[in-house]
Amino acid sequence: MNKKVLFFIGTAGSGKSYIAKQLAALVDADYISSGDIARSLPDAQKDLSGGELYHNDTPILNETFEFITNPRRSECTIVDGVPRNENQVHWLMQFSTTTEYDWLIVYVDAEMGIRMRRILARARDVHDGYGTVVKRLSKDLIEMTRVHDLCMQVFGIDRVLKLISEKDGDTASEISAIMDKIHGYTTETLMEEK
Repeated sequence: MNKKVLFFIGTAGSGKSYIAKQLAALVDADYISSGDIARSLPDAQKDLSGGELYHNDTPILNETFEFITNPRRSECTIVDGVPRNENQVHWLMQFSTTTEYDWLIVYVDAEMGIRMRRILARARDVHDGYGTVVKRLSKDLIEMTRVHDLCMQVFGIDRVLKLISEKDGDTASEISAIMDKIHGYTTETLMEEK
């Protein structure tokens, strides 16, 4: 059985990280977040404080690749936040042709009001202030729609699963859809096997 890699992408506040972490805990997968990587880099602070994405993909993609390909990792890796732009889609194209992993892109979205409320409520860091959030959400929707469309064009419907996150704290339907796509299982079947 080939290692599985799930790439979670979506707009800020969509619920992608929450769903990704819930799934990682459920299936005992390794988890890495491109946002956590970016926030740990000193040169990312200017971009993040201005409501921008971190401009340098290289450290994020290098660390992500090393994490995925580390032989000590589990049989499933969840990558939160890659691909986020056209350059990262091209990286994934190369990744998919040079590795033998089973992989899937999970695109998570939510209505704008829900996303705004979630980001303001989490106030994860100084970059989650109201003005920065409004700017980020507007730009993020345009960019992530473009990334989703490019992924659909390049990889097709078999490699891209789109989910809508509507309920805060309830990931059952989203996780069930993911498990069905990657294993042919439902959440209930998975729990019975554990």
